[in-house]
Amino acid sequence: MKILLIRHGRTAWNKELVFRGGADVPLDRAGVSQASSLAARLRRVRLAAVYSGPLSRARRTAELAAAPHRLPVTVLPGLDDMRFGAWEGRPLADVERTQPQRFSCWQREPWNLRIPGGTTLRQVEKRAWRTLRAIVAQHRTDDAVAVVTHRVVLKLLVLRMLGAGARGFWRVALDPCGLTVADWDGSRFMLERLNDTGHLREQSGRDF
Repeated sequence: MKILLIRHGRTAWNKELVFRGGADVPLDRAGVSQASSLAARLRRVRLAAVYSGPLSRARRTAELAAAPHRLPVTVLPGLDDMRFGAWEGRPLADVERTQPQRFSCWQREPWNLRIPGGTTLRQVEKRAWRTLRAIVAQHRTDDAVAVVTHRVVLKLLVLRMLGAGARGFWRVALDPCGLTVADWDGSRFMLERLNDTGHLREQSGRDF
C-alpha cells in the first residue's frame, strides 16, 4: 500500500521561527494555499482514507486534502506533535539565548533532551510508530492513504522506516506541506519519495 506522509501547511509560528508543539496554532494564509495546492495534486490519487493528528493545523491540511475525495478525516492522537513544554510559544532565538545548554543539546543530540514539561523523541516515536502500524493493519495492500502530521513525528517515522534512529534527526529536512511517500508490502516499508514540494509555488527552504 502507499502511505502519503504529509507535513501540515505553514503557520505564522513557522514563519516567525517560534516553537509550536501542543500550541494549537492555525494555518496562516500561505499555509491554506499550500494545503490547497497539495489537495489539487492528490486529486487523481485514489485515497482510501485520510488520517490526521488532533491539532488544527494538521486537521485543516487533512480536510483540504480529503475534500476532493469526499472522505472524512480520522483524527488519531498518536499523530499529535511533540510537546516542547516550556519552549512552546517562544522564538527559536530567545530559547537559544536564555537556555544555551539545552538548546545546544537540541541542535546536537535531541534524542538526549528532555525539555521541562515536554515529551522526548523516544516517546513521540513510540506512539507514532504504533499508530502507523495500526493504520496499515486496517488496509489492503493496494490501498493508498494520507497521513497528515508534524515535522518531528514525520522525521521519526521516516528514520524508523529506514532502519535508522533518532540520531539521524537533523539529517532529514521536511518543509511545510511537503509530501513523503512510502510503500508497505505487508512486511516492510520502502521510502519512495522524501519531502516533495513540487506542488508549492514558494518553498520555505527552512526545516522549522
